[in-house]
Amino acid sequence: MGRWEMLRLKLTSLQADDIGTMIYTVRRDVKGGEDIWRLISQNYISSSDSQQYSAVGAKAESFRPLFSHTVNLLGDFAAEYGDKKIKLQSTGAGGELQKDIDVNSVVYDNEQLVHLIRRMPLRDDFKTSFALFSATSETVVDCSIAVAGKERVETAAGTFDSYRVNLTMRSVRKNLRNIRCGFGG
Repeated sequence: MGRWEMLRLKLTSLQADDIGTMIYTVRRDVKGGEDIWRLISQNYISSSDSQQYSAVGAKAESFRPLFSHTVNLLGDFAAEYGDKKIKLQSTGAGGELQKDIDVNSVVYDNEQLVHLIRRMPLRDDFKTSFALFSATSETVVDCSIAVAGKERVETAAGTFDSYRVNLTMRSVRKNLRNIRCGFGG
């Protein structure tokens, strides 16, 4: 990655109706003398008139999260990531909350997902697993990702080779999502 990048996604329904826009920005920065990646995402969903803003700071080399801040309709959420715990502070409809979540391995912030996948060495038969923390649900989620194949994608900017990946997200409580998406190869 260069000094900064921006990815703008137009969201449409299967019927080609405009649903909204997602904008992801990543830039190299320094915080407290340490090189970091500052990840910013902005989501605008026109069908529900909702918006979300998120910022994450991650170590430049390992991509391990240091802090995050998310603001949306559910409230204002701030997390500090340590080796053994995540310190969460939030304000929402239920009032103020301060909570420590114990972790025993690297846990990435949910808002790092797109950038995390972009950093992976995608290739045929690639698969891996990792954990994500969602501040809005106060939950650590186990994720697995597997390359399902290659495909050519046509966009207004041109035609590109990409990898199709299947992403599965599970919490202790239930299977959350199975997502299919593509990333440039």
